[in-house]
Amino acid sequence: MAWLPLRVAGDTAWLGPWFGHEAGQPCWHCLDARLMRNQPVRAWWRSRPAGQRAGLPESHQPDATALRLRLLAEALVRHGPNMPLVTVGQNGEMRAHPSPRRPQCPACGDPGVLAARQAQPLRLAPARKLAGVAGGARTQTSQDTVTRLLAEVSPLTGVVADVRLLPGGGAMPVHHSQFFRPWRSDGAPRIQAQSCLGKGASEAQSCASALCEAVERYAAAWQGDEAMRLARAAELPAPAITPDMLSFFSAEQRASARPGERAAQRAYDPQTPQAWTPAWSLTENALRYLPLAACYADAPAPWADFAGWSSNGCASGNCREEAILQGLLEVIERDAVAIWWYNMISRPQARCAAAAQARAAQALGPAWRCWLLDLTHDLGVPVLAAIAWREADGAWALGFGASLSAELAAERALTELVQLVAADKCLTADAVGPHAGFLWPAGERAPQDAAQHEDIVDDILCCVAAWRAQGHEVIVHDYSRPDIALATVKVVTPGACHIWPERANPRLFAAPVALGWLAAPLAPEALNFSDLYV
Repeated sequence: MAWLPLRVAGDTAWLGPWFGHEAGQPCWHCLDARLMRNQPVRAWWRSRPAGQRAGLPESHQPDATALRLRLLAEALVRHGPNMPLVTVGQNGEMRAHPSPRRPQCPACGDPGVLAARQAQPLRLAPARKLAGVAGGARTQTSQDTVTRLLAEVSPLTGVVADVRLLPGGGAMPVHHSQFFRPWRSDGAPRIQAQSCLGKGASEAQSCASALCEAVERYAAAWQGDEAMRLARAAELPAPAITPDMLSFFSAEQRASARPGERAAQRAYDPQTPQAWTPAWSLTENALRYLPLAACYADAPAPWADFAGWSSNGCASGNCREEAILQGLLEVIERDAVAIWWYNMISRPQARCAAAAQARAAQALGPAWRCWLLDLTHDLGVPVLAAIAWREADGAWALGFGASLSAELAAERALTELVQLVAADKCLTADAVGPHAGFLWPAGERAPQDAAQHEDIVDDILCCVAAWRAQGHEVIVHDYSRPDIALATVKVVTPGACHIWPERANPRLFAAPVALGWLAAPLAPEALNFSDLYV
């Protein structure tokens, strides 16, 4: 028997979607999972014992209810068995909301579908770039991506709760998006709605960026259906990348860390069983295991006591290859930035992207001076920093970008700079301190492109080869959710530097000397005292 949910009380009434029990169509449990993800307080309330669920009655206004029922009835006549979830607000405004089938649904699907897919080898598929598409190596235009993802935007059931254009971006528009983080059973306080920002040289690029980042972060939340093994590293059927191979905190950092900080995680103990998830080495074409808590946000204790999640290397794309390349470039960018920032190394001004620099200057306004630095290091992949300084108060703003194309790396750095200024995420003069001389250019040069290819896979292999030449492995964990329209991955390079402070990473000290940027490694206490969080 077909049926439709109906709610008439409260600030918003709703009807639908139509549940006809046809094969391949969503069920109530598919909808309920989305509703609870986007209503973490209600999810908490539902978890309470039955005797503790008393709540306030919903508001009810007879005239408003009659109007809503009439509008909903008209919608039902119009849509029939194709009726979506429709809400009607107090002002009579109607809105449709997504209610997709979840292939991983325990009621109508296979709850093991994600874990089974993650256990398979990762094989790269041909992914030819669209010719003449702005914004990088893409298989779809930004506008096509936006059009597809806007159907996922809803504060009620959407992967993305909201997306909007911020004021102040001007020639380089900036979009803001939000998604809901899942309720935590441990009751720890947290932000329930998390913000993301999108950058680009056009409104379509910026909007696509904001939408994709929200999807990437939404999908990275631990849900419990991921592939997992509980074991000691030595007991796994393939090599494990242990937590101490992924993060490098000094003893001083651990000793001074506040509860909840990444450095407060306990030192890895090989005798303590850990939760592991399968991943794939693109370097060795072989299975690897990563700490589950390094791949998923909000993984529960005790697993998160030894490893922590960060967004570094997390990326989304219209296909998996797109996502992998973007994740790789982010890891490369942050490695180069960390080496430059914490060693306070002067770098030359980059002579490129004159048009993009002019647009950034227009967007920032006359209060800011802006320039590009070439941070390209031993990997040979262009990495650029966009630096802006406001003379009136000595504030600094930073943006970073990496790409196989120096022009595109510059554009990404500049659009990120504008994005952070528009969001008021600048560094005060005190935060940078008296050692800001390395932020100014030391000479100038034209940065060189890395190899260019027609297929995204060849770009990926180029980056993998660059890491291999420096003795590092590239590993990918695919966490693409079966019910979400984008591919999402976590790219990990053990031993790479993070833009966040990890003051015991050997590469942080060795790379500048090998490059000839420093005559000898800095002492740990001589590193930049200002931690970089952008």
